[in-house]
Amino acid sequence: MTGYCAGYAVATVKATVIEKPKLVIPNPVINRAGGNVDLTLPQITAGSDAGLIFSYWYDAELTNPFLTPQATGVGIYYIKGTSISGCSSNHSITVSD
Repeated sequence: MTGYCAGYAVATVKATVIEKPKLVIPNPVINRAGGNVDLTLPQITAGSDAGLIFSYWYDAELTNPFLTPQATGVGIYYIKGTSISGCSSNHSITVSD
């Protein structure tokens, strides 16, 4: 068919690029000195972007939630910081004796 228009439309699209939030984790090694470490303390994420919502994980894929980050023993854990826009960053943190 000559001259047939399949219903194309022209539109303007506005894209906004949102940067990943800044998540700062110390060193990332914390010495527990014989006790448990509270990963929810503000000094653990000091220097991170304000307003982040933190979640805690056992694995780098962030599929196994760590439900007791207030009483952390020796191991490697992951902290995820999520901004109000839904963007997130994550880092590992090592707790040692």
